[in-house]
Amino acid sequence: MNLKDFKKKLHILSKLPIHPQWYCTLDKTLNEKLANVPENARVLDIGCNDQWPKKKIPTSCDYIGLDYTTTADGWYGNQPSVYGDAHQLPLESNSFDYVFLFDVLEHLENPRQVIAEIFRVLKPNGCLLLEIPYIYPIHDAPRDFSRLTEHGLNNLIQENTNQPATIKAIGSPIQSAALIANISYGLTCVNMLKRFKPLGALMFLFIPLVSLLNNIVSFALSGFNLRERDQNSITPYRYHLEARKDP
Repeated sequence: MNLKDFKKKLHILSKLPIHPQWYCTLDKTLNEKLANVPENARVLDIGCNDQWPKKKIPTSCDYIGLDYTTTADGWYGNQPSVYGDAHQLPLESNSFDYVFLFDVLEHLENPRQVIAEIFRVLKPNGCLLLEIPYIYPIHDAPRDFSRLTEHGLNNLIQENTNQPATIKAIGSPIQSAALIANISYGLTCVNMLKRFKPLGALMFLFIPLVSLLNNIVSFALSGFNLRERDQNSITPYRYHLEARKDP
């Protein structure tokens, strides 16, 4: 079994609190938005990877998955519908009802140019659905360039449309802390496994237990937040954004 297949099998456990990144699967906002994409919509998925959103939208939609040659062929081994650069989309203006940008913006060198390109290809009143991490480790290095607050995201959107963006901060402070603690412990175990195999292997076995403890305790404590929206906005681990082009 290669590493890619192993990661896919491990991902099955992500819906259980024994998984270090269990919190990343809890929020259902994105799935609900994808389920509400109308029939026959023309959809562009930028940075599509394995094109998983295609399974969440109606089969009648005209789905176009776009990815960069280096990441699609070199990193993920997937074949998109179109090869292209998000900074200069090889697509006609006013041609898509929806554009998806999921966990991609942080990997792009010029987010301002990318958002402008997205609004160029959206039809009038077309919709951008975007998700981006905030409190989260560097990943896919060296192509991990930025973290944006909800205010930074809103500025990018307002430069391109007069329609107000809907931004949801996901994760209370203690939930974000638990997520980072779980990932940090897992990475420490992996590093120890490489250097001190017996001790590293022993610590590696405790990852599910440590994750379960952190996840359950933090989930319970986060329920006591009386001003949950204000608490989430301080240190969320993720943002969900929806914005529309001017009619």
